[in-house]
Amino acid sequence: MPFVAVLNQSSLDDAKLDRACLAVDLQMRRDVAPLWGGYMPVMFFSTPHDLPVAADIARIMTVADTLDVDGAAGYHEFVGVPRGTVLARSDTTAILSHECIEMAVDPQCNLWVPMPDGRSVAKEACDPVEGDTYPIEITSFGQKLPEPEYVSNFAFPNWFRADSKERVDWCGTAPGPLQLAPNGYMIVRDKDGSTHDVWAKSDGVTLLNRARKVLNSSSRTYRRGIRL
Repeated sequence: MPFVAVLNQSSLDDAKLDRACLAVDLQMRRDVAPLWGGYMPVMFFSTPHDLPVAADIARIMTVADTLDVDGAAGYHEFVGVPRGTVLARSDTTAILSHECIEMAVDPQCNLWVPMPDGRSVAKEACDPVEGDTYPIEITSFGQKLPEPEYVSNFAFPNWFRADSKERVDWCGTAPGPLQLAPNGYMIVRDKDGSTHDVWAKSDGVTLLNRARKVLNSSSRTYRRGIRL
């Protein structure tokens, strides 16, 4: 079974990241898998040397003090295998949750869903409701921890279905299918193949952000990230 191996290469305490992984693992098993299918465990490792021998089945998520993308809090990519990096800071659990969910839903960063107007939207489960979180209460060694960890909100599969009449995300902040929560965005591919980010409206104006960075156009590998 594929799993996410979270490696600490930051100044954050191992115990903090272990708690974060416990919360995200519970979220993946309890909340995400029943809706998206396929439970993908999230496991903490202090160093690469701690990885099991069969590490080739792991999807690596590294926690780092700095990222190589300006303004990013985390990203996931496909470079032969699914990998990701999240920034070490106070809300690392939510960022880790965001990237783990999206890595599970779209491990190769290449899935697109048709929209009614002929364009396509990237199959990213957290981007449309980015910025929203909810608490996860966890236990460690049989003891309930006094403070919850806050994980990322995520869109349901029916968020990508224009005709859906049902709830489309966990926290209920997106107005409807293919609609953004106040802090959300979506990666849109136009009919000519060009891509751009469409952000939630602010003061009535839709903001367009930078084009998605293509890491290797010949092999269609992409990097998709979170900007919190």
